[in-house]
Amino acid sequence: MKNKLLMGITIGFGLFILTGCGDNKLNCERPMDEYMSGRGTMKGIINVGFDKDNYAEDVEVIMEANITSDEVTDEQMESIKVMLDSVCDQNDTKYQNCDVSVNKRNVVMRATASIKEAYKELSDRKTKEEVKEYFEKNGFTCK
Repeated sequence: MKNKLLMGITIGFGLFILTGCGDNKLNCERPMDEYMSGRGTMKGIINVGFDKDNYAEDVEVIMEANITSDEVTDEQMESIKVMLDSVCDQNDTKYQNCDVSVNKRNVVMRATASIKEAYKELSDRKTKEEVKEYFEKNGFTCK
C-alpha cells in the first residue's frame, strides 16, 4: 500500500512537471486524484509570470496532496516527504527554490524556476496565449 501511494504521487508529480499560471500572471490548475489510488486528492498548480513585454518569464509549480485514508500512517507521510525532497534535490539546477512541507495529512511541494529551465517547450519567448494553449493541451484549466 505504501509503495502504491508513493508510486502514484511520484508519477503524478513527474507528469505534472513534464507537462506541467490578476496582475501579469497566468494561473493553471489540474486535478490529479487518479494518482492517489483512492487515498486522497491531489492537484497541480502552475503560476506563470510575464515580463514587461508580456512574455513568459518565471514559473511557480505547486503540487498539493491531501491524504484522506486512515490507512496511511505518519511514517508513510514522512516517506512521501523524503521522496519529494529527493525530487527537489535531483532538480536543484532546474529550480531556483524547491520546498516540501507536510502538515498532518497534507503534503505540499512548491518550486520556482525560470520558464526556460522548467519547460524546454516554452524556452523561446512565448506570449500568455501561447503558454495558456500549451498547458490547456496538457489537461490544465487556466485563467
